Amino acid sequence: GASSTGGGGGGRRRRLVSRSKTYPHTFEQLIAASTPTSDTPVELEQFTCLREEEETSHLCKIRRAQESLFNIRCDCSDVTHFVPCPCAPQRSLPYDFDIQFRRWKETQAFWLVPKILSNHKEVARQLTLLDHDAFAAVTEEDLLGFTKKVNLPIEDYPSIEFCTNHCRHLENTVMTIVLSSEEREERITILEHFIDIAHQCLLLRNFFAVYAIASAALSSAAVRNLTGNLRGISPRHERLFSELRDITHPRRLDKLYHTLLRVNDTKPTVPFLTIHMTRLIAINGDYPDSLARGLINISKRRLVYREFEEIRRFQKLEYNLIEVREVMEFFTEFETIPEEECYLRSEIVKRKEEDRREGKR
Repeated sequence: GASSTGGGGGGRRRRLVSRSKTYPHTFEQLIAASTPTSDTPVELEQFTCLREEEETSHLCKIRRAQESLFNIRCDCSDVTHFVPCPCAPQRSLPYDFDIQFRRWKETQAFWLVPKILSNHKEVARQLTLLDHDAFAAVTEEDLLGFTKKVNLPIEDYPSIEFCTNHCRHLENTVMTIVLSSEEREERITILEHFIDIAHQCLLLRNFFAVYAIASAALSSAAVRNLTGNLRGISPRHERLFSELRDITHPRRLDKLYHTLLRVNDTKPTVPFLTIHMTRLIAINGDYPDSLARGLINISKRRLVYREFEEIRRFQKLEYNLIEVREVMEFFTEFETIPEEECYLRSEIVKRKEEDRREGKR
């Protein structure tokens, strides 16, 4: 009996030893296992914003490695063998965020807005969930009809109208927050927050929000008139914003965008729908439906199918993130300045600043 028990224990030990060869146990193995392989295309290597900034300390690397492999606070993870946890990441918010949000909702005090925006990672996550919902709501019928009959009003295609209005609301929200700040130091802080949020959206493959924030809102005439091309932000934010703007630049957008889509294309993504719509409009304009003698143009059908298949694939890939209703509500219910009044608002704030400087002299 003793020998059989020992043999059984030895068998269990042997199984554990053989299994330990599969999973990393040392810190060095743990860090190496969590470090992604470098498969970035050559044309994207210059963009440092596509990768998270490295933390230099050994303890930071260990912590990040552990977080990437398993969630210590979750019962689903196998801590002994480092099995990745399927649960969504925990909220990345300070303990007093709920208090700050309730105070902002009750008083609409603007000094609380930078505090809410300072939670870059969680704000980017919630924007990504909102953007993906708007993108996933677009139907193939509306998309095909709108790209074939471009002269019809957008109201005839409700899903595209909803997605377009959502994008415009995000752009106007960003512009309104920047233009509502009458103090230069506070405005610089807000600009840096939005650049960090756009960067986090890029890491989440939310190209929809990257374009809305970096290319449409922060590069708008109203914001540039007031901020002087974002003068005063830190060198790190200058570099980040320059790269984000390069990625969304019209001359490079088509090539870089599709290169970015091909990298990790199995991950959830919010694509920039306008690019796909533009390509569908070009296909419908350049290729006839039928060829000579009434033959169906199969080449055109293949091109259209390829675009629809890519859109459909990203619509089905959902993000594994926890909803934070307070952050979502902040962006969906924020009272914005009408787009046509933004430039006038920037002129008013600019004159007030000039008057204050003259008064000090």
